[in-house]
Amino acid sequence: MSRTYYRVGRKYKPSEILPLLERPQYGNWGPKRILLDGDWVNIKSSRLATFEQQTVCARCGIKGTFFVKERQQKIGKHDNPVFHLNFYAMRNGKEILMTSDHIVPLSALKQNPKRKVNNNRQTMCARCNMLKGNREISNEELSRAFPRLDPQ
Repeated sequence: MSRTYYRVGRKYKPSEILPLLERPQYGNWGPKRILLDGDWVNIKSSRLATFEQQTVCARCGIKGTFFVKERQQKIGKHDNPVFHLNFYAMRNGKEILMTSDHIVPLSALKQNPKRKVNNNRQTMCARCNMLKGNREISNEELSRAFPRLDPQ
């Protein structure tokens, strides 16, 4: 299913958003929303909690510098918009989406359910995360495989 996102409002500095975030607790994964410039926005997610720990891509070092409130338009009988925050960096004048990467891919954890992993998330830009895919590979190995993508 394809999703369409619409930017709503202004850019927010990390110092405006990070103190508002709430880390999900085991057994309490329900969303928590706050009113942000007139819209209810989810501030409780593992993805956002990753940015609270690290604002720099673990592979290429690009630094996320602003959050943007975006609206997802649901198609179907429930047409209520869903608002969320996305984190971005700038490279060569272009916005780069920052993502939350699973260091050990979920597919590997599903294959070995007894394997325990703490702190399994790291911040990565969308390009580095796409290159890594679902491989269990270190950031150093990934940099050797794709050396031309490091920031200049």
